[in-house]
Amino acid sequence: MLLFDRDNELDILAELLSESLGGSGRIAVICGATGLGKTALIKAFVEDAASRSGAVVLSAAASRAERTLPLGVVSQLLHGADGIPPGTAERIARQLDHEVRSAGAPDAAPGLADHVTAPLLHGLCNDLLGLAQEAPLIVVVDDAQHTDALSLRCLAQLMRRSSAARILALFTQSTELDQSHAVLQAEILHRPGCRYLRLAPLSRAGVHEMLSRTLGLPRDHGLAEAYHQLSGGNPLLLQALVDDHRLGARPGAAGPVTGQVYEQAVLACLYRCGADVLRVAQALAVLGEDATPALLELCAKPGSGSADQAIRILGTTGLLAGEGFRDPAIREAVLTGMPRHERSQLQSRVAEALYGAGAPAGVVAGHLVDCEAPQGPWVVGVLREAAEAALAEGDPTFAIRCLRLAHAECSDEQERVELMSMMTSAQWQLNPLSIGSHLPQLTDAIREGHLVGPRAITPVNYLLWHGRLDEATEALTHLRENASATEADADIESALDVQLTRLSLPFTYPELARRLEGTRRAGPSPLPEGKADPLHPAAAALDAILNHRPHDDTPAAKAQRVLEGVPLDNVSLAPLLSALVTLLHLDRLDDAAAWCDSFIKEAGVRATPTWHALFCALRGQISLHQGDLRAAAGHASTALTIIPPKGWGVVIGVPLSCLVMTATGMGRHEEAAEHLKVPVPEALFHTTLGLLYLRARGRHHLALGRRQAARADFQACGRLMSRWELDRPVLIPWRTELAHCHLEQNEVAEARRLALEQLGLLGDAPSRIRGITLRTLAAASPPRERLGLLREAAEALQHAGDQWELAQVLAEQSRTLAALSEHAQARVVARRAHRLAQACGAEPLLRALNGQAAEGPQPAAAEELAELSDAERRVASLAAQGHTNRQIATKLFITVSTVEQHLTHVYRKLNVKRRTDLPLSLHAE
Repeated sequence: MLLFDRDNELDILAELLSESLGGSGRIAVICGATGLGKTALIKAFVEDAASRSGAVVLSAAASRAERTLPLGVVSQLLHGADGIPPGTAERIARQLDHEVRSAGAPDAAPGLADHVTAPLLHGLCNDLLGLAQEAPLIVVVDDAQHTDALSLRCLAQLMRRSSAARILALFTQSTELDQSHAVLQAEILHRPGCRYLRLAPLSRAGVHEMLSRTLGLPRDHGLAEAYHQLSGGNPLLLQALVDDHRLGARPGAAGPVTGQVYEQAVLACLYRCGADVLRVAQALAVLGEDATPALLELCAKPGSGSADQAIRILGTTGLLAGEGFRDPAIREAVLTGMPRHERSQLQSRVAEALYGAGAPAGVVAGHLVDCEAPQGPWVVGVLREAAEAALAEGDPTFAIRCLRLAHAECSDEQERVELMSMMTSAQWQLNPLSIGSHLPQLTDAIREGHLVGPRAITPVNYLLWHGRLDEATEALTHLRENASATEADADIESALDVQLTRLSLPFTYPELARRLEGTRRAGPSPLPEGKADPLHPAAAALDAILNHRPHDDTPAAKAQRVLEGVPLDNVSLAPLLSALVTLLHLDRLDDAAAWCDSFIKEAGVRATPTWHALFCALRGQISLHQGDLRAAAGHASTALTIIPPKGWGVVIGVPLSCLVMTATGMGRHEEAAEHLKVPVPEALFHTTLGLLYLRARGRHHLALGRRQAARADFQACGRLMSRWELDRPVLIPWRTELAHCHLEQNEVAEARRLALEQLGLLGDAPSRIRGITLRTLAAASPPRERLGLLREAAEALQHAGDQWELAQVLAEQSRTLAALSEHAQARVVARRAHRLAQACGAEPLLRALNGQAAEGPQPAAAEELAELSDAERRVASLAAQGHTNRQIATKLFITVSTVEQHLTHVYRKLNVKRRTDLPLSLHAE
């Protein structure tokens, strides 16, 4: 048997053996924590000593289970021992059996056992001393702390009489002894010639040596330190790690493998330490970082010992490091090893103890949700508070567990429906499709007056999400009609106004929003003084864009204020989405994309699939406005992967329209047709999100030459927006879409009228929609007029950042230049359009441009360009791109005459006559 780090102990035992062989009885007590190798040390020594000295070995292993068995250890020592003469062994066995029956008889009179046993013990000692005269004796008692009382008396008497006998007595015991072993301590441990050996955990050198001998690792291998840390130097745990490594090691494994063998070794240590220590370890595992000595005492309820004593024992075994488990794998092993009902009962005690100690609700609830039957009326309030905190922090899974248990324990009807409303909100964050069964109950609760106030808004929002318009309308009407004029209900009315009428309805269900405006009580119901809502700016910003209403601050600033100052949670989700949509409609695309990306990342980390999907869908729309068709399709596809189409309700219009638009723009018409086969709810067309869908479907029809179907979709957009009094090109530029249908049928006058009408609804500032409108107007204008419109459109789209629309404008500009016989400049513009279309993934536009960009000026030789100064090169590059002298002067902060001078020098050096002859290599710069 291999031993490590035990050379000193073996030397001492060898010395004691030598002295005992010389006729001086010796005693050795090997003390140490469970798992440190006491038994292994004794076994290895005795096997070698017996073979070298010819000694007779009498061994016994005491156990907790046989602690009350009279003479149990003595019986083990003498039964079956080699070297005892047969006649003597049989006589001793008969005497032992008789005395055990007498001492253990139920009707034995008090003191009878002592009277009967004394002669036996005296005779046993004489027999053993007689044997020691014939051959040396080695008496071994493992786990001596569990020795029964009569055996202790026998061993004590033998030790008193063995000072001149060839007897070596070896005892192992745990570090901690209780008071029942006073005889062992007084009569044996303190005898002359007794040596007390305390085993320590293996040193780092010992661990290195063991790994070298068992796994073949070099002594300086870095893995040894990790093994030492994980085992605490406990040989039992270390051997388990070695066995797990052999069973599950993979080539290149980065660290120790903890598996089933290690788990069993941990449990073996605990069970051998006793019931009190085991209960404290289990309580420590359940309490985790919240453990204190007082809580451990209260939850574990140790019997004869104390929690502090148990902690000390656990520390000596190497299971603990400081006040906690050495490694999470140890804690997991303790928890896994607990029967389910015992763990549930312990969780219940822990929860109650933490509640009494004033622990946070989330900590207490973490234990309550694992109980089979939590007790006490206090649990509902704790679970509700914990659920509210979890929802605010974006942990709907834990919130659902808390709310489900609170709902089961709650007896108050109104609170039960409020808990169900909260649970619906949490489930919606994970899967919107899962909440359908709760909505009828919550709607009934609103009708019956059990669910009122801001909490009632949750089910109404989800009715709207799923397009259940009649039920939502009835619920909203009921809430408004039953709101009284008290201050508390003023808060309710204001919450309804802000969270529904101002934030959700105008942008989703504008017709319903206007209908509800007529049911409001006379006069607005502002928030009470001192209760200003930081989310109001999001509603105001979006409202200003949709309705051109005057405002004291720019919508972009208000949206940014919300995005910068409001953390993402269940309440702020709608305002944050509104703020992002505001930036989208203001062409603040880079800002919107950056914020949306950060929310996508946060939602992914917090495991809220619905939030994640919503931000992905909106990110697809942002990418679409940026003209990045591939990215837009990717984001929209991700959204529909996270939540399947059935779970989206009316909001399916956002990702689905994006996929149809991008597929059409990339020429993937079969793919677009497949997306259009996805069923959508009828209620979608009562929302502004339905306008996105109609526009995308119309684009698809037009791309396939179905002009009448396309016209019908675009006209439907116009009718709906007019009926909703929301005819804003920034929302859907339906007039330019319809104008393209007329252009396809050569109805130029009607197309021009629509474009001019839309242009009149827009401001003079450059914007994405203005650029799109100018491009359409140019298509319906004479060539000379068209060129100026296209240049203005390109300027607006470049400012907005829509690369796809810009590429289409440049393609039109190239064709117009070619029609005006400006072929060189036409090719330059076509090449620029080609690069943009390629970056966007717009295959149909690329095919159309291939002919225009196939030919063009050849690049100038490197030596010719080298003759240009840096200033001349900058001016020439901008001129090659089609900029006027004034535009170049503005961009480079120089005068127009300076531009003219630079161009004169450039023409002379490159031997060209005009800017259209400038080489494409300059344009590329």
